[in-house]
Amino acid sequence: NRAVELLVAAFCADLAAVPEPLLLVLDDYHFIADEFIHQFVTTLVDNLPATKHLLVLSRSVPPLPRSRWLGRGQLNLVGDLRLSTADSVQLLERRLSNPFPTEFLGELAARTEGWAVGLQLAALSLQQVGAGDLTTFLDHFAGGNAYIRDYLLDEVLERLPAAQRTFLLETSLLERFNLQLVEAVTGRSDCSQLLQALQTANLFLIPLDPAREWFRYHHLWAELLRSRLRARSDQVQQARLLERAARWHQRVGQYDEAIQYALAAGALQDAYEQAADLIVENGILAFTAGRIETVGGWLAALPRPVLEAQPYLCLLDAFVHFSHHNFQAGEHSLARAEFLVELLPDEQAGNLLGEIATTRAVRAAFGLPPAEIIRQAELAKTLLDPENLWALASVNQSLGVAQWIEGDLAAAAESFGLAVRQAAQCGNIYIQGAALAYQSFLNAASGQFSRMGAMADELLALGAAQPTLPRSVVSVGMSARAYIALAQFKLEEAMQWGERALPPAEAGGSADFIFLPLSCLTVVAIAQKDWAKLAERLAAGRMLADTHNLVWVRHFMASLEVMALVDQRRYDEAGALLSEMQEVQFRPEESQVNTLQSRMEIYVASCRWRLHAGRSRQDSAGLTALVDELATALPEIDARALHYAWGRLAAVAALAQVTLGQTEAAVALLARLLRLAAREQWRFVFVSEGAPLATVLADEREALLAAGVPAGFLQELMAVFPQTTPDWPEPLTEREQEVVALIAAGLSNQEIANQLTITYGTAKRHVNNIYAKLGVNSRAQAILKAQELGMVNTPPGT
Repeated sequence: NRAVELLVAAFCADLAAVPEPLLLVLDDYHFIADEFIHQFVTTLVDNLPATKHLLVLSRSVPPLPRSRWLGRGQLNLVGDLRLSTADSVQLLERRLSNPFPTEFLGELAARTEGWAVGLQLAALSLQQVGAGDLTTFLDHFAGGNAYIRDYLLDEVLERLPAAQRTFLLETSLLERFNLQLVEAVTGRSDCSQLLQALQTANLFLIPLDPAREWFRYHHLWAELLRSRLRARSDQVQQARLLERAARWHQRVGQYDEAIQYALAAGALQDAYEQAADLIVENGILAFTAGRIETVGGWLAALPRPVLEAQPYLCLLDAFVHFSHHNFQAGEHSLARAEFLVELLPDEQAGNLLGEIATTRAVRAAFGLPPAEIIRQAELAKTLLDPENLWALASVNQSLGVAQWIEGDLAAAAESFGLAVRQAAQCGNIYIQGAALAYQSFLNAASGQFSRMGAMADELLALGAAQPTLPRSVVSVGMSARAYIALAQFKLEEAMQWGERALPPAEAGGSADFIFLPLSCLTVVAIAQKDWAKLAERLAAGRMLADTHNLVWVRHFMASLEVMALVDQRRYDEAGALLSEMQEVQFRPEESQVNTLQSRMEIYVASCRWRLHAGRSRQDSAGLTALVDELATALPEIDARALHYAWGRLAAVAALAQVTLGQTEAAVALLARLLRLAAREQWRFVFVSEGAPLATVLADEREALLAAGVPAGFLQELMAVFPQTTPDWPEPLTEREQEVVALIAAGLSNQEIANQLTITYGTAKRHVNNIYAKLGVNSRAQAILKAQELGMVNTPPGT
C-alpha cells in the first residue's frame, strides 16, 4: 500500500531527527480493527531507526507478522517480559510504604505468576490490611480477593461473549486440559473455536507443552472462575462436571487424575462409589510403583464407612499403615478385610485370602518371631495365584527377613534375590528397591562389600530409571556406598555418600532409612576425631530415636558414643554408659533385624571398652576374661556368617592376647583376619584400633607373611594408619592419668602431691613415668601429647 509506505517514511524521518533513544508505546492495541493501521505498524517496524523502539500492549494477539520478526531477532513477546520473581518483589517493595519480609513478598509474587496488574492489586490490598497476619493474607489472596475479583469481573469476564463465559466456568474445575477433555466435560461441539478465541484474547491461558495441546488457567483466574461457578451452580452440577473429567481420564489411562476428580466429585455429593472403584482398580499399581504416599492420600480422602465396605480397600489401607509402622491401625484394617472376605463366595475370596496372608507376613517381619513370619509366608504361597508376582515378591522379602533373624544368611540372600526378580518382572519397583536394600546390607553383615556395591549400584540405577521409586529407598544405595567406603577407610568418600543420602532419607521420613547414613556419618566423625561434628551427629541420633520411639536406634547410637569415649580414653564415662545399656529392653514391635544389629554393636563396643580400659589399668584378669569369652563367641558369630562383626571382635581379641603375652595366638588370629580382610579390602577394622594394633602388625610382620597374609595388602594397610596417630607402647595407669590431668591444670609437683595426698617424691616419680611413656621431656610437651591422645580437654580456641 503506497499510502502506508509514504506515511511511514515521513514518520520515520521525524523519528530520526530526534537524537535521543525513543520508545513509542501503543496501548490497548486489541481495540484496533482497521487493516490500514495494521499495515502501518507492520511497515513501521520494518523501517524503524536503530535507536527507536515500539511497544505494543494488547490483551489479544494482534494480526501482525510476529514469526517474521522473531526470526530476525526484532521481537520480544509479552511472555518473555512476564515479571520474574525478583522483578515482582522489587515492584511490590516500590508500591508498599511499609517494609514486608522478602520471603512473604516472594510467595505473593509466585501467586500472581508475574502478572503486573495482579501485583499492583496485591500491593493495594496490603496497604489496606497492614502487616498483621501475613499467613492469613496469603491464604486469602486468591481469585476471591476483592480487588482481584472486581478487576477480573469488570475488566475481563463480564466483557466476554456468553458462550466464552459459560465455557470458562465449566472448565475452571480442571487442573489442566486439552481439547478432548473439555469436549468430554462440557459436551460442546465448538470447544476448538472457543479455545482458539481464548488464546487469541490472551485470557490467562497458559500452555503446558510446546505443541500447545495442554493448557491450564492462571491460578488467580482459575480461582475467580471457580468462585463464580459455585455461586451460579449447585453441587450436583459441579459434581457432574468432575465425574465427566474422571471418566475421560480413566478412559485414556490417566488414573491419578481420574481418582482425584472422582474424589472431588464424591466430596460434593457424598457419593464415593466411582472413586472407590478406581482406587480398587489402580491402588496396587500405584503401590507397587513405590507411590505409597499417593495411595495413602487416596484412602485418607475416602470416608471410613466407604473404605471399610470393600475388603481390597482395607487391604491397601493395612499395607500403607504397616509401611509407616502404624501397626495398630494396620491391624484394624486387616481384621476388617478378613471379616469382609468371609462374606464373599469362595471363588472371589481365594486370591484375597492369599493377599491377606501376604500382608500378615509383611507385618510379622516387624517384631514377631521368625517362625510366625515363615508360617504366614508359607500360608500365603499356598493361597496365592502363581501369577500374582507382586504379592509373591512381598512374601519372599518377608521370608528373607525371617531367615536373616534366624542366622541363615545364605537362605536370606536367596529369598531377597527371588523377591528382586519377581518384583522386577511384575513392575513392583517398591519391593524391588526394598529387597535390593535388604540384600545390600545383608552382604555388609557378611563382609562381602563387593557384592554390596553391586546391589547398591543396581538400586541406584533402578532409582534413576524409575522416578516414582521413593527417593528414600534410593538413598539406601547411597548409604551402602558410604558404608563400603567406610569399611575401606576412605573417610572423605564415605562422608560424601552419607551426606548425599541423608536429605532424601529424611524427606521420606522412615527411621530405618535415616539411620543408615546418620550412623555412618557418626562413625566417620569418630574416625576423623571431629568431636564437634560427633556431638551434632549423636544429638541427631537421639532425636531420631525419640521421635520414632525406637530403642534400637537409641542404643546403637549410644554404642557409637562408647566407641568415641574409648578413643578419647574416657573409660569411666564409657563404662557408665555401657552399664545403662545392660538392662535394655527392646520393644517387641521393632524390626528384629535392626534389634540384632543394635545388640551386636553394643557387644562390640563393650568388648572394645574392656580391652582398652583393661590395657590402661593393666587389668590382666579382666583381659583374660575377655579373651576367654571371645574364644567362645567368635566361632558362634562366624558360624552365623556375620564375618564383619567377627573381624571387628577378632581385632579386639588379638590385641588383648598381645597385651597378655599370648603373641603366638594373636598372630594366628590376626593372620586369619588379614587373609579374610584382603579379599574385600577391609581396613577400618584395623585402623579403628589405632596405634596399638599398628605396632603389633609392624612387629609381627614377618610372622604374618609366613602365615599367608598377602604382602601387598599388609603394606597398603600399614600405609592407611594415620601418620599422626601417637604411638602408645605402654598404657598409663589410672593414677598417671590423674596426674596428667593435674599437670594440664597447671599444678606443680608439690601441688599434685597435696591434691592426691601423696609424697612429693611419689608425685615426681609419676611425672617422670608419664614423660617416658609419652616420649616427652617437659610439662608443655606432656600437655600437648595428652591433648592429642584425648586424655585431657583441649582449651577452647587452641
